[in-house]
Amino acid sequence: MDWRTLVPELFDFKVSPQTRAANFHASLIETVWEVTLHCRKKFNFDHIGLAGGVFQNRILCDGISQRFLQSDIPVVIPSSLPLNDAAISVGQIHEYCSRRS
Repeated sequence: MDWRTLVPELFDFKVSPQTRAANFHASLIETVWEVTLHCRKKFNFDHIGLAGGVFQNRILCDGISQRFLQSDIPVVIPSSLPLNDAAISVGQIHEYCSRRS
């Protein structure tokens, strides 16, 4: 990911904080989209899961979900476990088990 074009804009104080924040979020959403498409070419998967503290950010979570709604890649968001590090061990156990099968 090349953030060189975004960073100067984030520090351009002639641009409103709301616009800078919106552009930052839009850039992250598009980056997740592009990285997912790149990874999908190499690894065969049919959905993605959003987890981790960063997805407690409703703008990112909703934006990514909306971006993926336009594709054939469903987004899974935890509902019975917290998004943050409180459930990190569940992901680690899942990863371990998937490697053993």
